[in-house]
Amino acid sequence: MVPGCKSLSVLDSQRLRNELEAKLRSEQSDKQDLRRRIEEYLAGASRLRTRNQEHEMEMAKVEHHGKAEEISFETEVQTWTGICVSERLPRNGDYVLAFRDPSGAQVDPRLLVDN
Repeated sequence: MVPGCKSLSVLDSQRLRNELEAKLRSEQSDKQDLRRRIEEYLAGASRLRTRNQEHEMEMAKVEHHGKAEEISFETEVQTWTGICVSERLPRNGDYVLAFRDPSGAQVDPRLLVDN
């Protein structure tokens, strides 16, 4: 065995150990960063899910209120003197308004009401 070879081997092993420890610390740091980013992503997704549910509840309230207004509109128009209202049109839920002559028959012009 060459004198001093053992000391080189010890120095090489220490250098290698230091490199591996540095690489391990770097990988652990990357792992912690990824874990933090995942937690932030999941927290953001949870906040968006909650907001989406709140918006869905608000839209349901608006839809219910809108349907009540449509029904009250049709009922109200039927009380107007000289005006005839059609049934709701199937395509968009609109109505056709027309004037009535003294006998109650529809006369032109007819008006489309976007409801």
